[in-house]
Amino acid sequence: MANKTLWISGSALIFTALLLSVIVSISLPFIRGLDIIRINTETLAGRRTDIRMGVWANCFYEVGVDFCGPTGLGYEVGIFAIAPIFVPQTITATWTRHFVIHPIATVFIFVAFLATLFTRSTLSTRSTIDLVAFAATLFATLMELIAFIIDIAVFAHTHSIVKIVDENVNGILVTVTSAGFWLTFVSLVLLVGASVTLFIGRRRDRKSSEGASYPMQPKTWTDKFHFA
Repeated sequence: MANKTLWISGSALIFTALLLSVIVSISLPFIRGLDIIRINTETLAGRRTDIRMGVWANCFYEVGVDFCGPTGLGYEVGIFAIAPIFVPQTITATWTRHFVIHPIATVFIFVAFLATLFTRSTLSTRSTIDLVAFAATLFATLMELIAFIIDIAVFAHTHSIVKIVDENVNGILVTVTSAGFWLTFVSLVLLVGASVTLFIGRRRDRKSSEGASYPMQPKTWTDKFHFA
């Protein structure tokens, strides 16, 4: 069994990462402030409008007017400028459907957490379940890394689309990362920390097990002259 303190610490990190990933996976329109990418606009009159992109839908927020598009896997976000010329641009569902990686990563984080709990409940000292739990954590970390890379890619694409429109409206459109983006990053950091913690704990456990399995025999000075 891996070092108890390190293993419990790793499990706590995984659990925290799981909570954050669950929140991000629920996202818009179910949790108002949990979007991944946000497009801010502000008119000359000071009127502010937000277009927020979540995992399942995009929402439009303006003073006195809030509504969300259809909820589902993949959605389109239309962005356009009327003056001085009409410039329509669309962020297609081909891009936004990649946000589904967030709930997928959440499932793997949950599996990793269950694996660490099961490991702590076993009584064997050098069980392969330790290795399974560590491997599950590594795979969950990889999935969260992929989710974060996808968020970066969609943000870069959105920024390029918005820039095309923004060039015709005197710079009133701003693309920013939102809470869901940074919660994913924090979750990734926690999983990396958990992987390192479990790895160190497992190595310490192996060394202690090997030391217990092969005890050193005491030697006297006469043993030096003994030949089998």
